[in-house]
Amino acid sequence: GEVQLGRHNLSNNSSEVYESLVAKEIVTHPSYFRNRHLDVDPHDVAVVKLFGRSSFEPIRINRDALIPESRNDSMHVIGWGSTNPDEVDERSEVLRETVVFYIPNDECQQVVGSFNGYEKSFNGAIIDVTLCAMNFEELSDSCK
Repeated sequence: GEVQLGRHNLSNNSSEVYESLVAKEIVTHPSYFRNRHLDVDPHDVAVVKLFGRSSFEPIRINRDALIPESRNDSMHVIGWGSTNPDEVDERSEVLRETVVFYIPNDECQQVVGSFNGYEKSFNGAIIDVTLCAMNFEELSDSCK
């Protein structure tokens, strides 16, 4: 497959300049399990090894288990993912970004929301490697 670096707009009529490199290997977490209807898998991460070099600065991955440290530490979330938690196939053509704030897992267990028209609770779905975050003022998270 091909990986496009520096891409912001996925529409075909975009005039932006970006780099395309070929993926050499995709390494997923050994415990990864994808359930697209109830995506609560805490191991949904992969590393893509590329052929060639990019002119873009690499992004540093956090390896410090103590970060985030306290409630309301801010984080940036970016992606083209689902924009509607009730319609998982509804995706943005333009790279989106929002600022979210860390929520300790014990508080996250208490969160209740909507998924496909049904009330959903995270109680029991949050485990020690889960990272919870939300922006309650803007009602934004990694999905909208």
